[in-house]
Amino acid sequence: ASNFRGDEPKQTSRELEWYDVRPEVPKYDSSRLFSLDVECVATGCTHARRHRSACELALVNSIGTLLFHTYIKPSEYIVSYLTPYTGLNHGDLDRLKPISLRQALQRLKALLPKNAILVGQCPEGDVVWTGLNKGRDFVDTVDLAEIFRTSDGTLSSLRHAARVLLNREFPAEKPHDPRWDASVSMELYNLAAAASPDELEHIRQQLLSPRYWPPIPSTAKRCGYSIDGV
Repeated sequence: ASNFRGDEPKQTSRELEWYDVRPEVPKYDSSRLFSLDVECVATGCTHARRHRSACELALVNSIGTLLFHTYIKPSEYIVSYLTPYTGLNHGDLDRLKPISLRQALQRLKALLPKNAILVGQCPEGDVVWTGLNKGRDFVDTVDLAEIFRTSDGTLSSLRHAARVLLNREFPAEKPHDPRWDASVSMELYNLAAAASPDELEHIRQQLLSPRYWPPIPSTAKRCGYSIDGV
């Protein structure tokens, strides 16, 4: 999703004891599992979620089949198209025949069962930007950043995890694609859910392998964490 927070792998101090109590992978019937990914433009001048509005989204099922993909026309004034993230410039949305956020939300609600589980990288943002309501439109989320957090507290970006664990690499210079992000999110979840505790620990440690560390600089880092002054 188009937000600087959580975009870059982070290493934090082991003095925080809760890092040694990492979540097990919650397992659900495949009919309940979906991944939703949202890209945003900036409608305000900070990195806060309230200053982002959805401009594109994708929804896939548990095996990565695309169920819904659309562009969205924000109702707010657009401060920046965040082009390195979205690939959009002024005028592009009109050409791409966007729908309103309200229409997108109605379509999502029609596709998601009430007991749905949404899998993603920091999925709370995607929920906020679409207007879905936890407990009414879906039951819960699974945060892959937490699932793959290593014993020393390192949080990996989605692209880093996909590169290391799935051998799937998205060109760093290309804009984000919510269809790719959502599909990869389900692959990563299925990988973790099928692993034993020992296997999962090995998977997590692979993310710190010298072969892949440090990670390829993210879009946010390459842009100096500021695009169009936002």
